[in-house]
Amino acid sequence: MKNYIHFKGFTLAEVLITLGIIGIVAAMTIPNLMSKWREKALIAKLKESYSMVYQAYRLAIEEHGDLSGWDLGTNSNDVNAHKNVANNIKPFLKLSYDCVGLESGTEIIRKCTPMNTSYGSKNVFSVVRLINGVSLVFRILDPTCSRSDNPRRNSCGVLTVLLEPEKNSNPD
Repeated sequence: MKNYIHFKGFTLAEVLITLGIIGIVAAMTIPNLMSKWREKALIAKLKESYSMVYQAYRLAIEEHGDLSGWDLGTNSNDVNAHKNVANNIKPFLKLSYDCVGLESGTEIIRKCTPMNTSYGSKNVFSVVRLINGVSLVFRILDPTCSRSDNPRRNSCGVLTVLLEPEKNSNPD
């Protein structure tokens, strides 16, 4: 009588089916995980930018006094109002590009705003780009900063934060 050694294992078909199931589960879960990761990364970048802007604003107030002394002009179309606010805050920010005062709207868009972003006329805002890729758009809406019961009218202007798309583009 011959002794046969019996190996216990999986057949090729069983291994292929198992790998197929793992592949399908991975294909279904990885996009969701990547989406959550991108969302968390954007939130972290926004919080970092907020912190940088808040600290810069506080330092600008300390050095230049409150907004009443920043020459906000007489109306929302005053080009110098946006420049004055940006120029008072930007020394306290870590910038990769300074587009305040650039005359060419295409140059501002190319260097200081994320790709495929248009923010309107170059005369009604000032833009700087932070070292982390975030663009800050300074826009004065009401130079008199009139206070009222309407929360929408209870501000001097707007600071818009433009986040960079997924691929970090270097304009130069």
